[in-house]
Amino acid sequence: MHITKEDVLKKLAKLNPNKAQGPDNIPSSILKQCATELAAPLATLMNRSLQEGVIPSEWKLAHVSPIFKKGKKDTPGNYRPDDLNRLQLWSDAWQLRFNAEKCKVMYIGKNRNPCEYKMTSKGERITLESVSVSLEKDLGVNIDSDLKFSKHVSIQVNKANNLLALIRRGFTMLDKVSLSTLYKSMIRPHLEYGNVVWYPRLKGDEEQLEKVQRLATN
Repeated sequence: MHITKEDVLKKLAKLNPNKAQGPDNIPSSILKQCATELAAPLATLMNRSLQEGVIPSEWKLAHVSPIFKKGKKDTPGNYRPDDLNRLQLWSDAWQLRFNAEKCKVMYIGKNRNPCEYKMTSKGERITLESVSVSLEKDLGVNIDSDLKFSKHVSIQVNKANNLLALIRRGFTMLDKVSLSTLYKSMIRPHLEYGNVVWYPRLKGDEEQLEKVQRLATN
């Protein structure tokens, strides 16, 4: 992938000058007016970022403005994030409606200030349930509130070990080809499913996963 000066020019030309400035405090009107001068250096920065696989920390910042609902303005629960409303509008437009009764709220990180979130279901506003525990399973991946995924690794390793023990008990003799086939079809899927999300970043989690393979080959 390569970003050209013309690509950047097109994006800058589409900026809305009436929008508020971002965390860099540069008004969009200035970016639009100086598009010709800024296009080349911005394209260079973006290509460098793509080549090195590094995103500048400043690019990860954003302003999120909550929308006031009602009541006292100094109460966090009386505000709702705009993103949730946009998400529901998108789902309604594409007829991929969320089941609000099954939606939950999980607070990520150490500083968790509980707020009230609502979604519309069958014409009624429903308050979403807050996840009281630190683990929630979604699409086969166990998500914890710290995003370390150590609990997910432990759960999947236990499943893999149980299946490995089942194979050992069920087969008195196994050659390398048969063991490899059983391992790839029954055990490895549990260890690799969704790993683009939970790929282990802790040494202990890596060792747990590698231990399963060592046990299978012993």
